[in-house]
Amino acid sequence: MPVIFGDRHTCDRCSRKFDWVYFDIIRSKLSSGIFKVEKIPDETKAYRVEALEDGSHRIYINCPFCGADNRFIYNKNSV
Repeated sequence: MPVIFGDRHTCDRCSRKFDWVYFDIIRSKLSSGIFKVEKIPDETKAYRVEALEDGSHRIYINCPFCGADNRFIYNKNSV
């Protein structure tokens, strides 16, 4: 599973830290006959990622502890 990027985030509501990832699923046509099975990452998954004009990304994640919706700007070049 090609992880595009990930990091550690502190929840806005409960202040607990958790790891998160954003990954891309490799897709293939069923008629191709070639299947590649990969393990989905165990970390919390970003359910939405928006690319911004300055090269950063707006990340949408639900906290695995309290379920709060966390939205923040992530710049993978500064990490």
